[in-house]
Amino acid sequence: LKTLDVPPVTAMPQVADEDLKKFCQYMSNNPEISQRYFSSYKKADPAFRGAVVKIIMGKEWSDEPLNLAKHSIPIMVIYGDSDAFIFTEHLENYKSVWQPNICFIENAGTLVNQEKPEAFNRLLLDFAAAAFK
Repeated sequence: LKTLDVPPVTAMPQVADEDLKKFCQYMSNNPEISQRYFSSYKKADPAFRGAVVKIIMGKEWSDEPLNLAKHSIPIMVIYGDSDAFIFTEHLENYKSVWQPNICFIENAGTLVNQEKPEAFNRLLLDFAAAAFK
């Protein structure tokens, strides 16, 4: 088992429970799923929680579509039509790479695989069958 050389986490930002609940509700249209994520986050290691908050608040994430477009592997993007984190106009820049594998599912948010598992799994299985035949 390889260990990572990670500096100790100090002075990580804290998130008030009410703000965290709003964020979880923002991620999913389904109150049960939002509550599950809220509960899981609260149970996670405080250092991890702080690191996640720091990344989100500091906008330190990378452009994942750009990173993925660099590789010649089968890619499919599935998102919910009310996903608060996917900017569909941004995905338009990658149509030449992914088309027709950019799909949305109606009445779903960021957690589309949990909100609409049947539709998500159907799309994923169809994609896998075609991509890996």
